Amino acid sequence: MMLFVRKRMAGNLQALRQMRELSVADLASRSGLSVDTLLALESGSVTVPFTFELLLLLCVVLDVEPNDFFEGLYC
Repeated sequence: MMLFVRKRMAGNLQALRQMRELSVADLASRSGLSVDTLLALESGSVTVPFTFELLLLLCVVLDVEPNDFFEGLYC
């Protein structure tokens, strides 16, 4: 995944979590992901792949649409 796309998705994940007034620990508990995994995703780290399955899981937990993660990205 291109770095600027990953960074934008990372920022959007953090913003969506904060809009729901959830801490990283709260989101970890609700999603079954580790705090370290979520921190890596929110930082845009390439060590954790942002897979389609992961995207769908986060959509369900945060009650958002997949396109919310792509806000600010234009073709």
